[in-house]
Amino acid sequence: MDENSYQLEQQLQTLQKQQREAETTLEALKREQNDQAWLEEDFSSWRKQFQAKEAEMQTKLASCQKTMHQLENQQRSIRKELIQ
Repeated sequence: MDENSYQLEQQLQTLQKQQREAETTLEALKREQNDQAWLEEDFSSWRKQFQAKEAEMQTKLASCQKTMHQLENQQRSIRKELIQ
């Protein structure tokens, strides 16, 4: 093998090695991207559950405040009767 052929063979091997490395990196990036997509889906699901729970809590809070207001009104009425 002459010097030129040897040099070309070396370049070819170097390029093949770089291609394998690039393929490995590409596969890792694809896995990372897939993992990210799953995380986003999980977060979206969690967020929906959180929002539903928050809405439920707000409803319960409003109901409790309404009940408290009614009880205060009843107490005022009873106090007025007691004063008379």
